[in-house]
Amino acid sequence: MRICVLLLSMLAATLVVAAPAWRWVDANGTVHYSDRPVPGAEQVNLPGSAPRAPTPGSPALPRASTPAPAPEAGEATDTETPTAYTRLAIVSPSADETLWNLGGELTVTVDVAPALQNGHVLRLYYDGEPVITGASSGTRLTVTDVYRGSHTVQAEIVDARNMPVMRSLQVQFFVQQTSIQSPNRPNPG
Repeated sequence: MRICVLLLSMLAATLVVAAPAWRWVDANGTVHYSDRPVPGAEQVNLPGSAPRAPTPGSPALPRASTPAPAPEAGEATDTETPTAYTRLAIVSPSADETLWNLGGELTVTVDVAPALQNGHVLRLYYDGEPVITGASSGTRLTVTDVYRGSHTVQAEIVDARNMPVMRSLQVQFFVQQTSIQSPNRPNPG
């Protein structure tokens, strides 16, 4: 009986390790993983598992794109073939960082790879509200009126039609402000 249970346990563990995993990013920039495919998901290989062919009814794996045919002489092209962004992240402030005495001004550093395409701009969200839109060059953005407390920042790439292309993860940070007790004011205790 013990041998039977041991063999069944080993077989179940083998099936779990060999199961495919799927990864996708939702509209808010949150990365999700699942053992079931969803539209737009890409199959990821887990350590110790071999790549598998898609199962019937599952989305196909992404394929390498072939370049678009060159336009004929005199033919106008309205858009360039877009290059996919591989990275959009808030570098500074870092997650859960505590910043001291900002004087109300915060510099946010964003990492974008590859560089922004023509017609694409950065939009920065501070505490969920867009505060800077249209930063087409540079990756250092300044937000004003940042005071004591817990705050969040998030970056988004927007195309020429004002449609989101990619969004970074939201970064939470904290601002502390040194209080100076006036000698003429009593200590509130």
